[in-house]
Amino acid sequence: MSAYLVDMEGRFRLTKKPPFLTPGYQAVGQKLDDVKGIYKRVPLEKDKTYEVPLHPQQTVVQFNSTYLETTGRNERRRGDAVGWGLIIGFVGLSMTSLYSFLLADLINNFDIFILSIVVFFAVMMPISYGLLINMLSTELFTTWHYPIRFNRKTRKVYVRQYNRKVEVYNWDDLIFFIAYINEDRDIRAVTFDKDGKTVTGMFALAFQNNVIDQSLISYFEFIRRYMEGNDEQLKEVKEAIRYIYPIHKKRETPLMSFKRLILNEVHYDHENIEYPERTFRIHPVQLITLPMLVLRYIGRVISMLTSYS
Repeated sequence: MSAYLVDMEGRFRLTKKPPFLTPGYQAVGQKLDDVKGIYKRVPLEKDKTYEVPLHPQQTVVQFNSTYLETTGRNERRRGDAVGWGLIIGFVGLSMTSLYSFLLADLINNFDIFILSIVVFFAVMMPISYGLLINMLSTELFTTWHYPIRFNRKTRKVYVRQYNRKVEVYNWDDLIFFIAYINEDRDIRAVTFDKDGKTVTGMFALAFQNNVIDQSLISYFEFIRRYMEGNDEQLKEVKEAIRYIYPIHKKRETPLMSFKRLILNEVHYDHENIEYPERTFRIHPVQLITLPMLVLRYIGRVISMLTSYS
């Protein structure tokens, strides 16, 4: 299941989305047990204090006694869609050029040659729209930040989607759980209909990993304690924050994009990456993936440079 489709839609999308073009799921209107892609759930309780260290995991964008704002679930992947778009575009252009040259050698009739090119693009364009345009619309010429804001005064949670829509949830109505999906694990918040089974809303918190549940619980407790805690616990939350990601009023600089990419790739994110000097790890296998990291970095920079607040 694609993480991009967990809880967000592109700005441009098909009216009826064929499943082969948009692998993922639409949770709203389904029973939670029927939602595709989640093969295990671990419940999390809002009224229970988890005796774990608080780990903000460098996701905090704004913090005060009224609201806490974090990054969105896919901030760590920002630029990946553009990077893959560059690959798909290059491969598509190469195949089109090769196709044209082969036909030019094999077909002497110019009219048949032109017709074959038209047919080729008529077939490829719908596929390109579904796989590429919708994907790129999540990162190009759009907002540079998709925040999740927790307001402890009004007890509301605000989630900005890729299509710029802001979903508003009542904190007290949210049910949380750790979701095991194919690529990793994250923390889901879900609301139900009156029957207590049919999903009416779902989003994922900012932090995810595929190593241990303990790190996810530490992140959840950071959020939970902010919303549920007293003044003393609020102070604990504040003291846990070492880093504020400065993207609220300005987009990332290329240097900041590089740091965020490295933070997500060569650090043990199941530890507390508020202290990256303690979590830095590098392995020889990462040298093999270096070309892909370069492409992801280029994609992230392009995404930021074309986006606005």
